[in-house]
Formats: sequence, C-alpha cells, structure tokens
Amino acid sequence: MVDVPRAADFVIIGGGVHGVSLAFHLARKKAGRILLLEKKFIASGPTGRSTALVRRFYAMDFFTRSASAAAEMFCHWKDLVGGDGDPGFQQVGMLALAGPDNAPNLRHNAMQAQKCSSSRRLT
Repeated sequence: MVDVPRAADFVIIGGGVHGVSLAFHLARKKAGRILLLEKKFIASGPTGRSTALVRRFYAMDFFTRSASAAAEMFCHWKDLVGGDGDPGFQQVGMLALAGPDNAPNLRHNAMQAQKCSSSRRLT
C-alpha cells in the first residue's frame, strides 16, 4: 500500500494529460503541496492509449491558442520542464483536404489559426 499524505493544498484526481499538466503548472508556480492521485499509474487511462497527436490547427481560436502553447512546450521541453526526460516529440506535418463545399470554411479556419499563431509570437 502506498503511503498517501494526509494533507495537501491541492488534490488532483487523475494522472492523465490534464491532471499531470495541472500538477506541473501548480508546482511551477509554487502553489503549495500537490497530491496527484491515479488508480493505477500515470497515463494508465486514455492518455496512455492515445495516438499522441499534437496539432495547432482548430476551428475555434481558444483551441488553436491552447494547442499552440502545448506544442511549444513539447518543442522546448528541456528548457521548460528540465531534467533528462525527453517526450520523444517529433514535429511533422498535417494535410487537411476539403471539397468545394467545405473549402471556404477550411480556408477561413486556416487564416484564423495563422492569426492566432502570429499574435502569440508577438507577445
């Protein structure tokens, strides 16, 4: 049986991508004692079985900004996270095809994503 602390400032249930990310960011801000609980082991649920796709292009600006921030974190892992860990991130491409009916929407979404990316680099 694992010895679990009796007190914490933050208790996070779930050691998938969201729970671990939350714990990391709280720890980075020195937010206090953080307890991360997972039933089996870190990434033992859907996160560990994902295809690990990291993309920057979404139809909604919020998702584009969030995904771009995540991709930047993977690109600069050693500087941001530290240690000897390597997430094995390899930047590749993505091809999105659309027929004539959907091409205007895809073009609009691509331009929005490009605006989000360029405005993020300026800040």
